[in-house]
Amino acid sequence: MGKQLGQLATNVQKQAQCKKQSPANTAGDQQLAPAKEFTADQKAVIASTLGECLVVQRTYGAKEEDFITFAEIVMSHLSDHELEDVIDAIRHWLKISPNFPTLADIRNILEPEPIFDRAVYQTLQNKKRNREHLDPTERNYLKQYEQNAMKGL
Repeated sequence: MGKQLGQLATNVQKQAQCKKQSPANTAGDQQLAPAKEFTADQKAVIASTLGECLVVQRTYGAKEEDFITFAEIVMSHLSDHELEDVIDAIRHWLKISPNFPTLADIRNILEPEPIFDRAVYQTLQNKKRNREHLDPTERNYLKQYEQNAMKGL
């Protein structure tokens, strides 16, 4: 299995090249900006780190193919983060859980939910009531605070 995870970077790179050579989108499809991709060396590091998880964590009967697919998904969905951050998140998961991580587990470490403070919210609300300027981050904080309050968090 370790050999397969080591070769994962090559497989993912080949798949990416095939996708680049596929015909262009039809006129009705929306063009998206290309996402940053990890290099082959970076993919090998991620596969190796996930291999560490595979060796020491509970996997509940999952098959080898599942881990190969999971590693590919991690690489494609977390390519908007720096390699070091992704590796640190996976290693952090190794420290805090006996179970194999999900993509959501890793993303939650990379992008934790903000902690809201009622005093900050009230200060910003007072600023808003007094028609003082709120910068975009302050307006976003108010919006997120209110959304979380409606959810009961």
